Amino acid sequence: MFIAAMAMCVQISMFGQKIEKSQIDNFTGEKVVYTSWERIKMGKGATGENNLLFMFRHENNTNYLHLKWITAEILSVLDDARIMFKFNDNSIITLNSIYSVVASRGGGVNGLSWSNAIGLEAIYKGSEIGGFAKQLVVTQMRIYTTKGYVDIDLNDKDAQKINRAFQLLLSEVKK
Repeated sequence: MFIAAMAMCVQISMFGQKIEKSQIDNFTGEKVVYTSWERIKMGKGATGENNLLFMFRHENNTNYLHLKWITAEILSVLDDARIMFKFNDNSIITLNSIYSVVASRGGGVNGLSWSNAIGLEAIYKGSEIGGFAKQLVVTQMRIYTTKGYVDIDLNDKDAQKINRAFQLLLSEVKK
């Protein structure tokens, strides 16, 4: 009994990551699942520049990546703009934003920390999103904006959160 309870806890919450929402949509009959927000990059100094938070969502049989990013400057991500993830084997997956978004004060934060910083929240999807289920680790990401692109390096420990959260999402969807 104790082992079954522990296994259930591990399934629901992996390394601090957890399922925030899991329900059947009353209108579509489809499963809706959200993971918790997790930090994958600590921002720089007082500005918080390049602080990154992410979560995954499954809705209408589609998986989405939500990204909160402190940009520290006014810029925007256009509809269909790319975000690319490079893995430790040099493979790359590309997702596209689902709508345009402009950075704003408090836009890239979760809570009060850096709430006065300029940032944005973008949502991405794409057929390659399943690449996060691989046992590879993201080493770098590239975010395309109206001012070009920004490359951001990720350390192994933080990058592994992406894989674990995606695997957590998939296991909850299959239930």
